[in-house]
Amino acid sequence: MTDRNMNPAAQAPARKPPRVTCAGTTIAMMRAPEGATAGEMGAAVGWQKHSVRGFIARTFKRRNDVKVLRARGEAGTRYRLVDRPAS
Repeated sequence: MTDRNMNPAAQAPARKPPRVTCAGTTIAMMRAPEGATAGEMGAAVGWQKHSVRGFIARTFKRRNDVKVLRARGEAGTRYRLVDRPAS
């Protein structure tokens, strides 16, 4: 018997770390308690403000599990995601 046959974990390929995507980064910023402005999200992922707003509109238009809250402030509109309660 070889070492590979004795230890099944040694045969398993190493897992890749999860991909970091622009969408994932934007959603994570919106899930923060204070939310984020379009400018902050755009700077983090390299998008323009109108692209961030379009992403928000497209992504959350038909999703019923989360709600986008918008609050206007001196720094601009802050976007925040909150989970909707299960029915």
